[in-house]
Amino acid sequence: MKTTFFFAAVLCGAVCTNAQNHENGHEWVDLNLPSGLKWATRNVGANTPEDYGHAYAWGETTPKSKYDFTTYKYGDGTTFSKYNNDDK
Repeated sequence: MKTTFFFAAVLCGAVCTNAQNHENGHEWVDLNLPSGLKWATRNVGANTPEDYGHAYAWGETTPKSKYDFTTYKYGDGTTFSKYNNDDK
């Protein structure tokens, strides 16, 4: 993951023509995507583009210090209470 993000940052530095911008305290770069989507210059919680940032589980909005199935908010270590086959 770290290598992939670093590669994307290097590639962006090589091909992006627009200057970096800030919005609500977050830095982003315009990759000129057809959707107009802006790309963050770092992961959520990272201090530099090379940092990992915070770890989040699917459907959770707070970062974790221990990231595995036993700490998942919507599970008990063996089954899921949300985001499973019963959800429609």
